[in-house]
Amino acid sequence: MTNLTIHSITVQASVATLERLVQGERAAVTTYEQLQFLLYDHSLGELEINRTCHVARVQALLHRITALGGISSACGNAWFTMGLGLMETAPLSGRDSLINALQIGEDLILKRYRRPMTELDPTSCRLVAEDLLPAQERAYGRIAELNRIDQADAQ
Repeated sequence: MTNLTIHSITVQASVATLERLVQGERAAVTTYEQLQFLLYDHSLGELEINRTCHVARVQALLHRITALGGISSACGNAWFTMGLGLMETAPLSGRDSLINALQIGEDLILKRYRRPMTELDPTSCRLVAEDLLPAQERAYGRIAELNRIDQADAQ
């Protein structure tokens, strides 16, 4: 990969920023895949929608990384670790705790997308602002709504 400068942003910096985003997305996909085996209720449809959205964002980010000449690693991040922890404690946690944990994870990714993208080239910045961020806002909204319904049902 070259270290070309695009409008004062290096390709290397753009790839590194996109890589951090793709790691969170991959971890989210893994977490959703694991939790689908634990939640057998009306929330499965919403969980599958979110998993599918995260898969699409992984693909979009990988496409952009490749277009810039980068190569993405295959690892996740803290979300993956959280997913493993959820799997271990799920029998003790209950549905409400799992949905709440998903909302926390979605919020982490949402915050990453909302950070100023000062280390992205213009094309990558547009991808994040126009496609990825709005999709993540919808994913967060779906989980937040499930969490709200669970809390209302508990009262």
